[in-house]
Amino acid sequence: MKFRDACALPVRRPALLLASLFGAGFLPLMPGSWGSLAALVVAWVVAGFGGASALFVGAALLFLLGWWSAGLVARASPVADPGFVVIDEAA
Repeated sequence: MKFRDACALPVRRPALLLASLFGAGFLPLMPGSWGSLAALVVAWVVAGFGGASALFVGAALLFLLGWWSAGLVARASPVADPGFVVIDEAA
């Protein structure tokens, strides 16, 4: 699915960028796996610099931002369960 087919939100809308993990959800074949891989790399870097407490704060922040962005994008999307929303795999 292309950005323009995803939903009524513009491409640069922060909610769409977050919900798709900055476009990882639009990669072919397995969007959820791409989202998980992107989150794993970021988590590794965050844990390396800030330890477990930074990882916990980052996960909590990602959860809250993901809740907001996924809800907004799902309401604007023409499909019931948009596959490009992969922020839940990251959280």
